[in-house]
Amino acid sequence: MPTEILDGQKRGTGSRFAVLLFLVFFVAQMAFAAGDVCVVCQREIRFKVFSREDKLNRTRCFLCEDCLKLPDNCYLCGLPVLKDFTRLPDGRVICKRDIGSVILDDKEAGLICDQVKEDLDRQLIRFIVIPATNVTVQFMDRVRLQELYKIIGNDFSCPNTLGCTETKIKAGRRVFEISLLSGQLRENLMTTCVHEYAHTWIIENVQPARRKKISKDAVEGFCELLSYLFAEQQGLRVAQADILANHYTRGQIHLFIEAQHQFGLNEVVDWMQSGTDAYLITNNLAGVRRLDTPKTVKTVPPPIYATHSEPESGPATLVLNGITWSPTRPMAMINHRNFEVNDEVKVPLGKTNVLVRCLTIQQDSVTIQVVGTGEKQQLRMDTR
Repeated sequence: MPTEILDGQKRGTGSRFAVLLFLVFFVAQMAFAAGDVCVVCQREIRFKVFSREDKLNRTRCFLCEDCLKLPDNCYLCGLPVLKDFTRLPDGRVICKRDIGSVILDDKEAGLICDQVKEDLDRQLIRFIVIPATNVTVQFMDRVRLQELYKIIGNDFSCPNTLGCTETKIKAGRRVFEISLLSGQLRENLMTTCVHEYAHTWIIENVQPARRKKISKDAVEGFCELLSYLFAEQQGLRVAQADILANHYTRGQIHLFIEAQHQFGLNEVVDWMQSGTDAYLITNNLAGVRRLDTPKTVKTVPPPIYATHSEPESGPATLVLNGITWSPTRPMAMINHRNFEVNDEVKVPLGKTNVLVRCLTIQQDSVTIQVVGTGEKQQLRMDTR
């Protein structure tokens, strides 16, 4: 009898202990959920907590089970939508938060692309010249844009589904038709436009034999490099992050950025036109300097700007024409030549050219040094 009672007490104690463990676990689960609010319905999550990444902010968001099962997701942030969302004609859905950042009007998008082309030309004038007179830009929904990839005979179809560049021959002349996805974020629209313009430059300025040899990943890496540099110049932080996070160049974008930092954009451009390798190689970026000799590079005349046309003889003095301000990478134009800090560039001065080094760039002034004489000057914008 005493033994049976003792055994019963043991069994009872074990049962109560199991119940206690269950209660502790249940309370812990409830405590974990308490205070978590679903990012979609804005209600407190009481039981299961799910999470999903906000693709725009790159943060983890809490979701309840009901919202996780919603049929539509915002094509920008990737989160489910419950109400007050916008559905585009091609089926894409945009949530209420993101719709204000999207360019839906094609006319507005066209004006943005025009400004991008002008800014890109000024930024890259010392390195490359983007085709202008034989390029048209149009906007398409996702269905029409994806159909372009099925066309046989394009010189190159970019796998970036935000844009596509077609090469055609009209009246014996090569022309480019750039198609951009409508309904993009402003920053993505700008960098996608740069990316597609880079494709036009490659076709115009890289010889067919080199284009055949260079890998498509390297081509995309170069186009993304120009987009990245443009985003950096313009302060487009979201677009920069998107470029770095995109894996479709299979790592070439990161190598192109590093090569540009180590050797300069001019070396990268030369490699695109005359390099011996098909792509950039990790731990051997010096390969960007391996070029075929002699170079078979097509010479392209510099663009002519109506507002900044140069006279037959240069200005009588060094003149600061303008400043493109960026806290990390400012640029100045002196006697119609672009400078970054520490650049040495020959500029027209009277009937000759002088070698000038840019020492500092401030928001309203530039300090330069004439290399031949060592003379330093501070140039300011003419505000008259």
